[in-house]
Amino acid sequence: MSRIFIQRGDITQCTTDAIVNAANTSLLGGGGVDGAIHRAAGPELLAECRTLGGCRTGEAKATRAYRLPCRYVIHTPGPIWRGGHAGEAVLLAGCYQNCLRIASELNCKTVAFPSISTGVYRFPLNRAAEIAIRTIEEYLSTHAEIEQVSMICFDGTTLSAYQDALSEWEANHDWEGKRVAKNPNQKLKLLYLYQILLQRTDENHKLTTDELRAALERCGITAERKSIYSDIEALQNFGLDVICQRGTGGGYYVASREFELPELKLLVDAIQCSRFITEKKSNELIGKIEHLTSDHEAHTLQRQVYVSERVKTLNEQIYYNIDALHAAISHNVQITFHYFNWVLNFSASPRIQKQYRRDGARYRVSPWALTWDNENYYLIAFDHDAGEIRHYRVDKMDSLVQTDLPREGKQLFDDRFDAAAYSRKVFGMFSGEEKTVKLKCLNRFIGVMLDRFGSSLRLFPADNEHFYLDVDVVVSPQFFSWVFSLEGDVRIVNPPEVCEAFEKQIHKFID
Repeated sequence: MSRIFIQRGDITQCTTDAIVNAANTSLLGGGGVDGAIHRAAGPELLAECRTLGGCRTGEAKATRAYRLPCRYVIHTPGPIWRGGHAGEAVLLAGCYQNCLRIASELNCKTVAFPSISTGVYRFPLNRAAEIAIRTIEEYLSTHAEIEQVSMICFDGTTLSAYQDALSEWEANHDWEGKRVAKNPNQKLKLLYLYQILLQRTDENHKLTTDELRAALERCGITAERKSIYSDIEALQNFGLDVICQRGTGGGYYVASREFELPELKLLVDAIQCSRFITEKKSNELIGKIEHLTSDHEAHTLQRQVYVSERVKTLNEQIYYNIDALHAAISHNVQITFHYFNWVLNFSASPRIQKQYRRDGARYRVSPWALTWDNENYYLIAFDHDAGEIRHYRVDKMDSLVQTDLPREGKQLFDDRFDAAAYSRKVFGMFSGEEKTVKLKCLNRFIGVMLDRFGSSLRLFPADNEHFYLDVDVVVSPQFFSWVFSLEGDVRIVNPPEVCEAFEKQIHKFID
């Protein structure tokens, strides 16, 4: 059981063997506790103090108590807070150590302390309380002659700080003052607190000290109120923008983050709108982005963005292909890969599958640039077999591998090379009436249909060379232009009014 007692009161009324005076270095009286003790003791105290020649910060000297109800007054000048880099903690611990040493020499069994240096000297209260309790407990563990030490607190805030500091000490030490083994999770307390604040708080959702303690408790970590204050201060010093809002509905919350919510929404929208990122990878990326804001705000990121009937690629590998291509360009090496088209297999039920070009033989090229055309990534490269510049759709590249061979074709990629020449937009956005249209297409056009309408195609065989496809489209001159550009290999067969409108549009083309 601790021999330290925390109480609120007036130190000039204490009947302990000795009381401690938070003095200045002159020992000639001052304001606060110092002034109150001199007034209560009478002028005889000042007269004796004049004979002592002052006292250095962190040390202590004793006098009689005169008119005070105690036997002795032990005077100690506490340190002035200068930011924590001038040895203030060591000096404050010295105040308590030297006062207790003198009390032992004077055969005092009871001693009363005020809160030293936390007034006009501006020493942070919670930190001062921790130093005081630790120093006193460590001294008492080896000095049985002092039976009781009282901390006399002037107000409720000071009282709470010293009570928390004592509770923290008792939680981590046994009755002999020996440190007890902590829960292994205690070492992770600061990390858990960091995570809790980031995930569960924002400007509209705050957590009180007790709620933070409860959250840590669910992680297997016990924490005193005082330690929460210290930990939050440490996180603030680290750079986490934690704000404490006082009053009703107040608490702690993270005010600003590396990415603000509107920025995250833009990223999510860009991912959802990106054709080259598969649906699976899109969901994975958005899930990761959600961890960059609070749980309360994360649900606002799960919103669907519709852009021109956007469809996603079928090739999961594209995500990694882009990274590998950038690496190959940076390392100035050639690559090899398989290249494929999407084809339709009617052997059982209609099934879409890959068909590798060159009978499955690998392509070997020198990559020089990536470009974006019609919402697809293209690799611009020097083809060694053809001896010329060619481009390849990145989502149709498979099993991409870097080689140890240096790139070739540099002479073709001088300052005059225009990558924009590979960027051609085919479709624009035009309004019109939405209809379900039946198309009759040559089998080899399955890849074109996938590019335009996505993987959920409503198709069935027409004959050995053709298939039917039902699609929902906005009927417009732009749609007719797209069909016309396929040179009769894709035809509109239903509904009649759309067929008639297409014929009229053809006449306009001819005229």
